Amino acid sequence: SRGLGDVYKRQKDPYTDADINLLGLINVLNCCVEVKVKKFITASSAAVYGVPKSSVSYETDDLQALSFYGLTKLTSEKYVKLYHDLYKLPYVILRYSNVFGPRQSSEGEAGVVAIFSSAMQANRDIYIDGDGEQTRDFIYVKDVANANYLVGVENVENEIFNVSNNGKISINDLFLAMKKAFGYKKSAIHREKRVGDIRDSRLSNALLKSKTSFEAKYSIQEGLEEYARSLGCI
Repeated sequence: SRGLGDVYKRQKDPYTDADINLLGLINVLNCCVEVKVKKFITASSAAVYGVPKSSVSYETDDLQALSFYGLTKLTSEKYVKLYHDLYKLPYVILRYSNVFGPRQSSEGEAGVVAIFSSAMQANRDIYIDGDGEQTRDFIYVKDVANANYLVGVENVENEIFNVSNNGKISINDLFLAMKKAFGYKKSAIHREKRVGDIRDSRLSNALLKSKTSFEAKYSIQEGLEEYARSLGCI
């Protein structure tokens, strides 16, 4: 998907979500069938879970997307499974938690780390929605890249995996960790809670770890520090 992290903005533009996430996917799937690829790996999202039913989301949970973006990701998963059933296309679907790292767009809620870092580099004010105690499961992009590599080369197929740190951090604590990593001096400014914002989101990575050699190598702080170094902040 291309710059679709801003779920709330995209609610007014469902056509773009469907055009990129569904029609684009179908084009790729058709090509994969034609050339008989050995395994198709695709990125899904924590957005397919909607409001989590418990403190941790598992691959077997019921799915109830709350946004057009989440709905296209959920529908994408169904397309991939159907292509497997019809054309024997092996697949692995990866449901990412909140990914952060170099070259991430600063547009959208999924890019909250990029939004904060952009503001910190320019010494601009930083705004946190609500009380800031909402929690997310952040994972560094190098761990995500490693997960993609491992499911490609290891003996797994026709599986769905969460890709996460299986942890949680509040937006307040994320801000403080970034403040330390980036040398930012200002305090955050709290503003009105965003309507429809999910309070807590955390994905279990137990299934991925049980069926592959995956192990997240970066803590949030380690990832933030490497990210800050890549931007020349430390």
